[in-house]
Amino acid sequence: MVKSLKTKLILGMALLLLVFLSVTGIFSFLTAKRILESQIFVTAQNSALTNARVADRFINGIKQELAALAATPDIQSMDWQRQQPILSRVFANHANWENLYVVDLTLTARTAMGEIVDVANRPYIGEAIRTRQMIVASPVSSKLTGKYIVPIVLPIIPAGSSEVVGVLGMNLELSYLQDVVRGMKVDGINGNGVIVDSTKITVAHVEEKYIGNSQALQDGNDAFRSIIARMVQGEQGVELYRINGRSKLMAYAPVEVAKWSIAVVADLDDVLAPVNRLRNIIIAIILLGLAIASGFAYYFALVTVRPVLRVQAVAEALADGDLTQTVEVKSQDEIGRMARAFNQAISNLTELIGQVSNTAENVAAASEELSAASEEVGQATQQVVEAVNQMARGADQQAKDSVDMSQAIEGLSARVAQVANSSQLMTQYADQVIAVANEGGELIRQTTDQMEVIKEVSTQIGNAITSLGAMSQEIGKIIGVITGIADQTNLLALNAAIEAARAGEQGRGFAVVAEEVRKLAEQSREAATQITELIDQIQTEMDKAVDAQGRNSVEVANGQAAIGQTGAAFATIIDSIQQVVRQIQEVNDAAHHLSVNSEEMVKMVTSVAATAEESAAGAQEISASAEEQNASVQEIAGSAQALAQMAEQLQLAVRRFRL
Repeated sequence: MVKSLKTKLILGMALLLLVFLSVTGIFSFLTAKRILESQIFVTAQNSALTNARVADRFINGIKQELAALAATPDIQSMDWQRQQPILSRVFANHANWENLYVVDLTLTARTAMGEIVDVANRPYIGEAIRTRQMIVASPVSSKLTGKYIVPIVLPIIPAGSSEVVGVLGMNLELSYLQDVVRGMKVDGINGNGVIVDSTKITVAHVEEKYIGNSQALQDGNDAFRSIIARMVQGEQGVELYRINGRSKLMAYAPVEVAKWSIAVVADLDDVLAPVNRLRNIIIAIILLGLAIASGFAYYFALVTVRPVLRVQAVAEALADGDLTQTVEVKSQDEIGRMARAFNQAISNLTELIGQVSNTAENVAAASEELSAASEEVGQATQQVVEAVNQMARGADQQAKDSVDMSQAIEGLSARVAQVANSSQLMTQYADQVIAVANEGGELIRQTTDQMEVIKEVSTQIGNAITSLGAMSQEIGKIIGVITGIADQTNLLALNAAIEAARAGEQGRGFAVVAEEVRKLAEQSREAATQITELIDQIQTEMDKAVDAQGRNSVEVANGQAAIGQTGAAFATIIDSIQQVVRQIQEVNDAAHHLSVNSEEMVKMVTSVAATAEESAAGAQEISASAEEQNASVQEIAGSAQALAQMAEQLQLAVRRFRL
């Protein structure tokens, strides 16, 4: 099987040229053959007609001479004494006359040589007398020479009479007619001439053995005999027949004056020799033209295939990942346009691979940054969780202290009734209350400081969540770029596969590379889609965290306000207790007021306890939100690591190409 494009082109063009030259040659040969055959047939017919006219003029000349001789008074007198001198004189002037004689009505012939011959057995003598016309008899053997002669007789009819008084005759030697048939040609080709009479007896033939008989006319087949039948009927024509395995051409025409038919016979191969030479010349021209055309085809195929081979070499290098080579293009034809398109495809692929490589590096770097940021956010979130847990524990402790304070104040209220009985005991209790109030104030200050810490941590958490959201949006943009690049890569790979399919066998390697690039682009697009979904989930969770952070900020602000109120209340308690100490003497009068103030203090302490419980609940909610945020950050870190792995795989795939 031929695999070379150059060989295919050479064979295809050579075959096309061979078919074209063969068809042209065959058509030309057949046309020329038809023309030559027609010309040869016309020439053969003309040859037969020309020789027929020659024979006709020859016989007609004899007829006229005999008629002129028969019209002389001496011949018409039937007086041999008068006839003999004339006959002798005329006979002496004709070398091809075998004899000249006069026959009387007794069928006795007297020759110019003085012989007397009985011709009663010669039917043509009686026929001439009977028909009163010239008779050209069939050849007979001469008694003088032993050669065949043709008797020609003419009735002698005296002027002014209608009666035949005798017959004037001559015996024609066949040498002249033999020369005629021997000289007959068909278009310059020697042929075999033959003259036959109406009885199918051969008058003249190139072979003397056939003269005087019909043997030459009986050796052929039915086709030949049918031609002879038309000849003796006085027709003319050119016909073909086969005899003894050889094709013959026969042209025949009538010799009317003698009622003969003359024909020329030639071998068809000899006659058609010019046609055969033309055939050989056409074959030689076809072969020469094919050789020359094959040379041009080889040169054309070489010129045509050379840029294809250059494209093939660059395509093979491209299949190996080498994008540094291009095809030198000089021609403006389809192959040149294909090479320029191929170079453009290589340039686009180089640019695409470069973009993919840069994008893969950027994605890898962004993935590392995202992973590091996720770890930092995770650590910050863990710190927030710990701080919130501490705040929750502080709030629980505050609630417990508030309960204790409430119990203490209730005990103080109970003791107010005993103030009047024992001022000293009240003073002691007042000192204890001052100490407890100072402790409560210290706890309030600690709670206030802790709430400030919680507020700052909440602010940091909010800022971190906001930064994380911005990073998620940036990652989304990067993923969008990756998705676009993957789609473009997929489209370019599809176009490259289509171009490779058009290139056929030479583009198969390029099609494999294009398919691999398309698969990588599809994987990149799917990975980018997964990352986009994860980022959407993260942004959703961060939105929840922002909402929770907002609520926590409100609760922290409320807690600060409540703690401020509690601090103010504790300040009032301390002032009141100090006034109690200073106005110990006025205990009885102030006992009622102290009881009222104690009840208010109980309410305030209860409010502080409730606020502390709410602060603890808010801290627990913040802790739960921080835990959820930490889990989301862990998912982001995992997605970033997966993205980094995919970017590394993409970089490994891109490294196959040399830019």
